[in-house]
Amino acid sequence: MTEWPREVFVDINPDVRVRYGRSEQIPIRYAIVLEIRVDGEWTAVRLWDNAHYPEEHHEHGYTRISGKQDPVVHRFMSINEAMAHAMRRAAQDWPALLETWRTR
Repeated sequence: MTEWPREVFVDINPDVRVRYGRSEQIPIRYAIVLEIRVDGEWTAVRLWDNAHYPEEHHEHGYTRISGKQDPVVHRFMSINEAMAHAMRRAAQDWPALLETWRTR
């Protein structure tokens, strides 16, 4: 993930965290990553971002075997709405997202 001027880590438990990064300039770019610690290294499980266009919000799944998957594109009224949605999904749905990552 890119180095961001604003980057925050939210620990869910000792081996699961959410990494949130965003730009400071407008248009705002962001990336929110659900990560798990595997053998001492942080590994992406799910990524939400708008890396290509500010108004295009992607959700990428990851798998243990194949890595980063093609994105699902979501529509939101604002970047703030998209970021809030991603943070909620990561915080609430992490057990199911982690299980999907583990089994594929």
